[in-house]
Amino acid sequence: MKQMPSDEFKSSVPQDEVAHIVHRLLPQKEQKTLCLEMLAESINRANSWGSNKWGVHCKSNIIRLLVGNLIVFTIEKGGVWLALDKIALETSEEADYLLQTTEWQWDENDYPMYKQVPSRNGYYKPSENHSKIWPIIRSLHFEFVDKVANKYQELKTTSQTKHSSILISYLRRELGQVVAEPIYQQFESERSFVLPEEVVDDVTFFEGSKQRITINAYERNPSARKASIAYYGTHCQVCELDLGKKYGRVGQGFIHVHHLKPLSDIGEKYEIDPIRDLVPVCPNCHAIIHTKNPPYTIEEVKEFIRTNHEQI
Repeated sequence: MKQMPSDEFKSSVPQDEVAHIVHRLLPQKEQKTLCLEMLAESINRANSWGSNKWGVHCKSNIIRLLVGNLIVFTIEKGGVWLALDKIALETSEEADYLLQTTEWQWDENDYPMYKQVPSRNGYYKPSENHSKIWPIIRSLHFEFVDKVANKYQELKTTSQTKHSSILISYLRRELGQVVAEPIYQQFESERSFVLPEEVVDDVTFFEGSKQRITINAYERNPSARKASIAYYGTHCQVCELDLGKKYGRVGQGFIHVHHLKPLSDIGEKYEIDPIRDLVPVCPNCHAIIHTKNPPYTIEEVKEFIRTNHEQI
C-alpha cells in the first residue's frame, strides 16, 4: 500500500458528516476498511485515464463513484454495488466462482446492466474470503472502468459540481494512502489564477497620482499548482470551504494556491515541491494569511478560526 508523504499541512477537513455516513452504512470496522480500500482502488483506476474523467459524492444513504456518464461503484448499507464488464465476464474462467459464493449477488432490480458500455452489475459484501474474491471482482470491474473512461471524454458537467473533495480527504486520512483528486480542465483553464503576493515599492504616493504596485515576477509553475491541487483537493486547507459547494458551478474548482515560503523572501528561481511548498486556500483565508509580513502560517490562521468559534 503506497503511503502518503508525511507533512504538517495535511488538510484538517472536518470529516464528521462523511464519517457519520460511513459509520451508518458500514458499522463494522473491518468491513468499513475493506469497502473504503475498494473505493480508493476504483478511484485511482479511473484517475489513471484522466483527472477529469470521474468524481465522487456522498448522500445520506450512499457514497458513489461516477466515471463519464455512468455510476461504476457505490457504497451502500453493509457492502458495495459495482459494475462488471459483461464481455470479460463471459470469457473469464474465474467468473464462475462468483456464482458459487454468497458474498456476491447479481443486481436484478435497480441497475442490473448498462447498455452504453455492456455490463452486469451486482452487490458484494466483503468477508473472510475477501483476499480470494476481490481480485476476481476487481479484474472484471477494472475492465468496465477502463471501457467507460475510454468512451467518455470527461465526467458530465452536472456530476462535476457534485464532486466531494472532503470525501477524498476522508479516504486519505482513514486509509493512510494516496487517493487521487480530480481536476476538471474546463474550470482549471478558466480559474487557474491566484492572488499575487504583492511587493509594494518603497515610494511615496500622492493623492490623485498613479500608484505603482510591483507584482513579484517569479514564475508560478502551473504544473506545480495542479500537482498541489491534485494532492490536497480544491477545498481550503484552512477553513475547509469548498467554493463549488457554496457557489455552484461558477465556483467549482476555484481555489488559490499559497506559497508557504513567501516568494519575496526567495529572490531567485527555486525548485518547488508542490506538496511541501504549496497549499490550496480560499481567497478569504489567503487574504488573512497576508495581513502581516511575514505572513501568518496555516496553523496560526486555523487557530484564529478555532478560537473564534469557541467564543461564539
